[in-house]
Amino acid sequence: MFYLVNRGTQNRAFDALMPAVSRYGNWIPVILVIFGYLIYRDGHKGLLLFLLAAVCVTASDFVSSKILKDFFAVPRPCITLPDVHLLAGCTHSGSFPSSHAANSFAIASTLGFYQRRLWFIGVPCALLVMFSRLYVGVHYPSDVAFGAVIGLGIAWAATRVSRLRHEPS
Repeated sequence: MFYLVNRGTQNRAFDALMPAVSRYGNWIPVILVIFGYLIYRDGHKGLLLFLLAAVCVTASDFVSSKILKDFFAVPRPCITLPDVHLLAGCTHSGSFPSSHAANSFAIASTLGFYQRRLWFIGVPCALLVMFSRLYVGVHYPSDVAFGAVIGLGIAWAATRVSRLRHEPS
């Protein structure tokens, strides 16, 4: 499955696009626009949602990168597999789970649990990040799948504890 994405979908457009999709910094303007709009529209509740999402991302990043990566110590595919189409730096940090997937799903799920319509914005973006991590050659499918579960689980728990939910309008 790794090679199906990493080599099977290889093309010039993706070679240019997927490294950019994989970079955290490129998502910051998108995230700020979304939360800026929610703060503008929902005021105090939008600001609390932004803070809740920040807590969820911090927690998912800590769990995935500081606890689980060290515990499992799975080498990245760019280290262990031959003929990887590598478009990103191949670090020696653990591969399992993907912090990118955990963090993108933490944000997407926080938005979706707040308002159902926001699932249709957040989840496609998070899935694109997951795909990009396979495409650039730094994660296995299990890494991104488990990362997504971590982000989703943390957002679900935090949303339930905060009771910050918005009914669809």
